Parts: sequence; C-alpha cells; structure tokens
Amino acid sequence: MDLGDGLGGLDETGSETLVSRGRSSVVTTVVALGMVGCCAGGMAAVGASGAPTGTGAAVRAAATEVPIDQQVAETHDYLADASKAVRRAREELERVAASLPTAQRKLAGAQSGLAAANRAREQAVALLAATEAAVQTTETRVVEARGRVDALKVRIGATARQSYMSGDGQRELEVLLSARDPADFAVALEALARRSRGNNTALDEMTAAQQQLAAELVSVQRLRDDAVRHRDTAAREATAADRAATEAAAAKNEVDVLVSRRAAALRTAAGHRRSVKRMYGELLEEQRRIARAAAEAARREAEKARKEAEAAKNKKKPASGGSGPAPTQKPTSPGSGSGSGSGSGSAPASGALTWPIPGAGAGGRTGWRVHPVYGYRSCHTGVDISAGSGTSIRSAGAGTVATVASGGPYGNHTIVAHADGVSTMYAHQSRIAVRSGQRVSAGQVIGYVGSTGWSTGPHLHFEVHVRGVPYDPMGWFGGGAKQRVSCWSG
Repeated sequence: MDLGDGLGGLDETGSETLVSRGRSSVVTTVVALGMVGCCAGGMAAVGASGAPTGTGAAVRAAATEVPIDQQVAETHDYLADASKAVRRAREELERVAASLPTAQRKLAGAQSGLAAANRAREQAVALLAATEAAVQTTETRVVEARGRVDALKVRIGATARQSYMSGDGQRELEVLLSARDPADFAVALEALARRSRGNNTALDEMTAAQQQLAAELVSVQRLRDDAVRHRDTAAREATAADRAATEAAAAKNEVDVLVSRRAAALRTAAGHRRSVKRMYGELLEEQRRIARAAAEAARREAEKARKEAEAAKNKKKPASGGSGPAPTQKPTSPGSGSGSGSGSGSAPASGALTWPIPGAGAGGRTGWRVHPVYGYRSCHTGVDISAGSGTSIRSAGAGTVATVASGGPYGNHTIVAHADGVSTMYAHQSRIAVRSGQRVSAGQVIGYVGSTGWSTGPHLHFEVHVRGVPYDPMGWFGGGAKQRVSCWSG
C-alpha cells in the first residue's frame, strides 16, 4: 500500500534469485504480472474490528487472519505503480498474455483449415484438368469416327451409283450365260462372288464405324457432364480456400497486433527501468536516514532520561525517605540485545505500546516486496494500517517528538522517541499535529491519516525502531516475538 519498502540491495537478477530467497509463492518470472497486488486507495482492512487501545489480541487476530503470502499479494506496493507508463505497460502485458494464446490457437486452426482448403482445391483443379483432357481426346476420336463413317458412305454410294449406271445386274447375268463350258462358268461365278463380298465388307465397315461413333458420342457427353461437375467443385473449393485464406490472414494479423503490443509494452517497461531503479535507491536512502534519525532520537531520549534520573536522585539525597514522582514508563534493561540492535533474538525493549489507530486493522506486514515487471526487491519495514483520510493518529507511547518532516517517499512523517531505545514512525500523514521536541503522552493525537509521499491511497505506515533498527511492530501487539525486520540489512 505504501513505500515502506527499502531495498535490500537493488536486485536485478529476476525471479530466480527471488525464488531462491523464499518468495516462490509470490514471484514467478520477471514479467509474471499481477502477482503483487495493487489497490487504488487504502488497504482492505484485515480484522476490521481492530484492537482496543492497550491490548494486542484483536490486532494479532487482524494481522494473522490472512496468510502472509496472501497479504503480500494483496498489499499495495507503490513502487509497482511508481510510473503510470509502467503500470499501463504491465496492464497491457496482462491483456496480451490473456489474449495471445487464444489468438495463436485461432491462427493455427485457420492455417490448418487453409492448408486443407488448398489441398481440396488443388485436387478439384487436377481432376477437372484430367476430365477436360479426356473430353478433348474423346472429341478427337468422335471427329475421326465421323470421318470414317462419312468416307464409307461416299464409297458405298459411289459403288451403288456405278452399279446402277452400268447395269451391273444385267451384265453379271450375261457373263454367266456366255460361259462356254463349266470351267469358264465357275471362273465367272467366282468373280461375281468376290465383287459381292467387297460390297458386303464396305457395309460391315460402315456398321462398325457408326457403332464406334455412337459409343464415342456417349463417352464424350459423360465426360462433359463430369467436367461441369468438377468445374463446380473446383469453384466451390476455390471459394472455400479464399475464405480460409482471409480467416488465416485475419488471425495472423490479430496475433501480429498482440505481439506488437507486447513488444511496445516491453519497450516502455525497459525505458522506465532506470527511473524505477532510481526510486528504489531513493527509498533505501530515505529508510537509512530514518533509521539514523531513530537511532539518534533513541540516544538523546536515553541521555535525557539518564540526566533526569540522575537529577532526581541528587534531589532526593538531602531528604530521607522522600519519594519523587514515578516516571511515565519505567526504563528497562536492554536485555541480551546489543546497542546496535543487530542481534537475532528478541527486541531489547519491553515497554508497552498502544495501537496508533484504535479499531483499524493491520494490513501489509514487514518483509520483501518485488516489482512485478523488473523484479527489483525492496524491504517493507513497517505495517500498513487502513483508515480514511483525516482519521486521528495517536502516539503509540509517551515520548518526545524527534523528527517532523515532509517530502520524499514517506511524505509527512513523524518520529517519536520513547524509553528503552524504542522509536516509532508515522508516515503519509495528511497533516502533522505536533512539533519537533514536543513531549507527547500515550494516545495523544499527533497527526492525521493521509496519502502524502509515495502512496496511492489513505493509510498509515507505522514502524517501530529499536536503537535505529526496524522491528516488526506486531511484536508489541501479540503478533509474535519482538524481532528485527528479517529483510533489513541497513
């Protein structure tokens, strides 16, 4: 929800490095978009009943009701949306990623259909060509058959006319009657038989030629009918192929447009990489500055408490049994923690804190955040508390206002130094109600919820530091041990 996300070193190695560091449930690839949730406005309150002032049960329930991976996925990371152009590019990539597989399947189907249509058209065209060739061949044979019939007609007609004109029947009878002897008669009779057989052969040839012509005419008509049918089939297949080509071209154009949009979005994302990386660096430097300011505030508060205690002790010396006023919070021993707060055990502070916005739920917890486009990592050093703009922010404990500042990633923010080396920070305020050096009591209003700095919705970013080292605030509200933020490297 905010930019309480300092870099644990700018990591540009992408998702493989991130997965190896334990966030495999959140990060997939450098362009695995949408896994880090971004919500316009405030956090969806977890455990809306919140926590009564001074108690931790409700806050613990609010903070633990949703699994941490889901909280990370639902927590708004401003850096993921630091650039409108990058956000639009990411959204475009998401749209393309959702549409491209369907378009590619559609293209594959269209190309397959086009290939099948082309094969059918080629087969129809080939069959039509073969049929038309057969028609031509058969028509040639028809012409030849007609020629033979016509020639035989001429030949038989000529023979008939010659016989009629020459009176061949009378002459044949005279030849037989003029034979001088049987042998001469036999020779004349054979000559007449040969002549008759020649005429009969011509008639047989004529009959055969006419039969062949009739058969060829039937064949050519059948082939012509086949050619008409194949021509219609070829035309239909050509139309289908053209339609398939149009569909394939449209599908390819759709894929090309999506690929072009993806390339443009990636170019946009690449073009803004440097500015987003710079913002990550600025955030880290701001977190380090705040950590130094918190450490200095804790040191001054401890020194002030020491001097006040020493003065009170010196004041008591002349009077026996006298008693002075009790301090607001009893200083406690730092325990086993070192002065730098770098130990891995419990926090060196045992003082109680009160929830800064009574009734509001804890949302985004401490831990790594990952930019969904570039894969940069940042460390979220506090918790995000959802509340409407203008809601009162109350000091989590008595102390001294150490820092009042504006601008930068955290916008209007305040640091309050408490006892035992503890400091609390309140970021993104719309208005600050205290001044630097002012003493405040636990529960006193110190500011109002807003969305200043690198934030896209009203909320309070709340941090707890122990001698300048950020700790998980939920350790003071029943959410586990008081431990330093795991991703913080200083």
